[in-house]
Amino acid sequence: AEMRRFDEDFQPLRSETLRYCLREAHLDGVWPAKYARAIVHLELFRNPDYLFGTEGRNPRPGLVTLDPPAQFSLAIFDEAHHLRNTDTNSHQLARFICDNSEAAIFLSATPVHLGSQNLFALLNLLRPDLFPSQAVFNEMVEPNRHLTQAIRHIRSRQPAESWNRDAAASLSLAAATRWGTNTLTNDPRFLNCQVGLTTPVEPTDSTRINFVRDLEELHSLAHVMNRTRRRDIGRFTIREP
Repeated sequence: AEMRRFDEDFQPLRSETLRYCLREAHLDGVWPAKYARAIVHLELFRNPDYLFGTEGRNPRPGLVTLDPPAQFSLAIFDEAHHLRNTDTNSHQLARFICDNSEAAIFLSATPVHLGSQNLFALLNLLRPDLFPSQAVFNEMVEPNRHLTQAIRHIRSRQPAESWNRDAAASLSLAAATRWGTNTLTNDPRFLNCQVGLTTPVEPTDSTRINFVRDLEELHSLAHVMNRTRRRDIGRFTIREP
């Protein structure tokens, strides 16, 4: 019903229709056109009978046993934080679908509350080429807390007597990390912020806005994560029954 607001017609898959899609994909080699745009509950799809198939007198195919595998243009996972545990069928289902989709989007209201290991598990599902290991992930995110602290100082201009010096100090800490040395110190935006925060003349409001924008873009996860705040989208989130 929500997707029809955008003139998009999606078919909900339940037990019988999901079994039909898997059977037809097994027989024809392609997902049924009628259900090319589908919505299926994660709890249902991760069931071993649908994920791996069944054996016995009346065997049924599962998603991961299809040959050739089903191909998808776009996979959208809502409440994606439920995929963070790598030992679950949910994670294995997401891994298979992401590997066989041209694009994938994870949606969640709670990603910022996940630990680094959980966040790595999600990003490794989305972009295993960029986040191949926990060690690479840890190196990439190391300067982010310093960038965030600098942004707070620049945005709030607090403490009033030293915000620019404190922000510059945070940028120096970010630059001292391994990722910062290899990446940030070669970026003109980062260097411009450093110079602008250490000059005797206090930056103007428009300059501060540009600094904040540039530093947010330099956050090492900015290209794969987007945070939408409620205040940014106004009345769209207000339910009017």
